[in-house]
Amino acid sequence: MYNLPEIHVPCERFYPPLTTPGSKAFGSYLYGNALGDYKVTLELGMVGCGGMGFRHTRGFIELASKFDTFRLAAVCDLHEQAANHVATTIENALGYRPKVYTEYERRLKAANAMDFNDLINVVVRMFQNNSEVLARWQDRFRYLLVDEYQDTNRAQYELIRLLAGTHRNLAVVGDDDQSIYSFRGADIQNILDFERDWPDAKVVLLEQNYRSTGHILSAAGAVVRHNRGRKEKTLWTAAEKGDRIQEIVGHSQEHEAQQIVEAIHRHRAKGVSANEIAMIYRTNAHSRPLEQALQRSRMPYVVVGARRFYERREVKDILAYLRLVVNPSDDMALLRVVNVPRRGQGPKAIQRIRDHARDKGIPLLSAAQD
Repeated sequence: MYNLPEIHVPCERFYPPLTTPGSKAFGSYLYGNALGDYKVTLELGMVGCGGMGFRHTRGFIELASKFDTFRLAAVCDLHEQAANHVATTIENALGYRPKVYTEYERRLKAANAMDFNDLINVVVRMFQNNSEVLARWQDRFRYLLVDEYQDTNRAQYELIRLLAGTHRNLAVVGDDDQSIYSFRGADIQNILDFERDWPDAKVVLLEQNYRSTGHILSAAGAVVRHNRGRKEKTLWTAAEKGDRIQEIVGHSQEHEAQQIVEAIHRHRAKGVSANEIAMIYRTNAHSRPLEQALQRSRMPYVVVGARRFYERREVKDILAYLRLVVNPSDDMALLRVVNVPRRGQGPKAIQRIRDHARDKGIPLLSAAQD
């Protein structure tokens, strides 16, 4: 039994060049999906297009990620016309995007690498074109369990369909009412159409809730009932109704945070311990106004949570050195560690190396050694 935290994880095993030391095949090196890795790689693309400044990084990454998703949808012959239309729309969203994306892909190929979003792409192509390889992995994974199925995109859907196609031992867990990642390519139809795609499937509704009180479930149900395209279900709980929900409306995030802190003061004045009070937010970016409001009120607090191990700076630096040892053409790895530890290489010196590499058509490491 294998516990695979992300669907990309088995793809690294499926694709032979990634597991063959010294392989020179396309995509023998995989660039991570963290913002820092994308930023350096995309910056290389922008430099190659005439030294444009690196702006709107996150927006560009989201566009590139969605473009890859729909590009694979076309490769898989899934809604090909729609996929091509969306891809064209995204390409035209930024005036310089097509040129930058072409240069970005050229840089990946020059480094004999592919990015995180390409990983499922090449595996699906490999399975579609090589029935023997597909059959071997189908026998290896005879039983598949996919969690958070409502968040899968069409590329992941096709990969799952291929792997489960022979033995048809597939179980998925998901909630269409929790599908919130369409902005990055998730397709809610994957879960809505599951019985159509797998007509012999048995559906089990898990409607009892063990976390929330009755009032919270009632309020949540009243909201999601208006969702378009959903499977009808009614959550219930054996717990008490609990306190009524209190609504806070702020005219800005700072105003909202200040009202929350004032509510905390009221609870503290009634004798509620600070250890019994928690603020839960969706993303780390939401913590800033809350922390500022707490600091202004001189209220002590603890932020719970930390970076994942492989997102730590020191770990990524070590991995970049190892990538350079294996693949000296990896410009992204070199730019990450060119000044780690500090060697006095300023922006002008690094830019001269970049210019020389571009003029000669050689990797940055070779340019630095000239």
